[in-house]
Amino acid sequence: LEEKVAQRTDALERNILLLDKQQQSLSNLVKYALAIQQLDGMDDIGPQTRQLAEHICEQGVGVYLARGEGFSGYLNYEALPVEARELLNDRADQLRDYQGLVELVESNEFLQLFAIGNSTNSYQGFLATTKSQLSGRVHETLMVLCSILGSSLKQHNLTNRLDRLAHMDSVTRLPNRHYFNSVFADRQNHFDIDQAHTHFAVFVIDVNGLKPINDNYGHEHGDQML
Repeated sequence: LEEKVAQRTDALERNILLLDKQQQSLSNLVKYALAIQQLDGMDDIGPQTRQLAEHICEQGVGVYLARGEGFSGYLNYEALPVEARELLNDRADQLRDYQGLVELVESNEFLQLFAIGNSTNSYQGFLATTKSQLSGRVHETLMVLCSILGSSLKQHNLTNRLDRLAHMDSVTRLPNRHYFNSVFADRQNHFDIDQAHTHFAVFVIDVNGLKPINDNYGHEHGDQML
């Protein structure tokens, strides 16, 4: 009887510990989702993601995030075993594509891969860890992490694209008048005659003679001249 009681007590303690870990993981996911929404840039999102993923699965995790609008991308496989790092580096070109990742998932024997984005159009990278006795709950938590990250990267790319379209001239690919006005107003607001680092100047170039080109050869040639 004492042995049965001890066994049930151990099982109960393990279940309680598992529930505590699950609750902590969910709490960390909520904090992570809020934190990445408040990031000014995306440079810190890779390290934050890797840290949380390793906390969830309690082992080393590699992270690859594709380049996007205003984001230079992220790659770090340092926490993975040598064989895993070599495999991922050898398949670097293949893993830039969602279908390539799917093929590696199906063909390799020791890596567990979690896609960030679930299609070719939405693919933005992956998490990688060595295969182990990952519980279903840990597996689901990592998938939720990838979903949160994918949504954040998609929103960041869209925001940066809209900002670029709003502030860039479509012909010259240079900042447009709206962007100039906002920067000029900011410089004026921060100007201090006694602070040299706030001083600035405006240099103006006037381009003449475009009307005859537009009239005689068309606006496409005028755009080329610009």
